[in-house]
Order: sequence, then structure tokens, then C-alpha cells
Amino acid sequence: MTRSIVVIDDDPVLLRLLEEIMAEEGYRVLLWSSSSGAFEYIRDHQPALVILDLRLERPDSGWALLQIIRMSTHTAAVPLLVCSADLPFLRTHAQQLAALHASVLEKPFAVDELLAHVQQFIGPAVER
Repeated sequence: MTRSIVVIDDDPVLLRLLEEIMAEEGYRVLLWSSSSGAFEYIRDHQPALVILDLRLERPDSGWALLQIIRMSTHTAAVPLLVCSADLPFLRTHAQQLAALHASVLEKPFAVDELLAHVQQFIGPAVER
């Protein structure tokens, strides 16, 4: 079974890049460009990993989505990788992110670093 990853980011170029990278590695990828409807999809489909930018259609949209995902019993255990360029926010909220069991990858990032995070969370693309 192919492992699925939901990528939520408002940058269409980054979405396509991550889709290419993850698909090349054998993961099934769903792209989401805003927080709207993302929680419901995550709840209903239980992806192996969510890669989430904190700043989406509004500056607090990603942060609010992260908190909703963690507060719901249906999605609390879904692995989350916060991928953001908002370094001041990441630094001031580091303890909260850790308490929410969200790993952080600062933008810009190296592809190898991203893949290492993904494999650490969910292993290879195809379960054996």
C-alpha cells in the first residue's frame, strides 16, 4: 500500500515541487492550497503525514488548522511536519509546537532534509 501525504501550502510553485519530489519517491500526494476543507479531508482519509505551512490564506490559518488537527481525537495522532519560512513565529512558538507534537522544517530547505523528515515519520513510500 502506498503511503499518502497531504501537503498544505499557499505557494503553488512549492506545492508542485513537493508533489514531484514525493511522487518520485513513491508517495501518493494530495495538494491543498488553503486551510478550507483540509481538516475534514485529513479526518476522513487519515494520511500517513501532513506537511503544513503556518501562513496560508491568513497569517494564522495554518496555526489554527494545526491546533484543530491536534485537538480532534480523529486526527490527533496524524504526524505533522510544519514547513514554514516564518522564523520569528517558529522561534517564539517552539515550545507550543513541540507540545503539539509537530516537527519543524524551516524554509528554504534541502530536498534531502525534507526526505529524511518524511522517512523518519512514515518510512518508505511502499509498505512491505
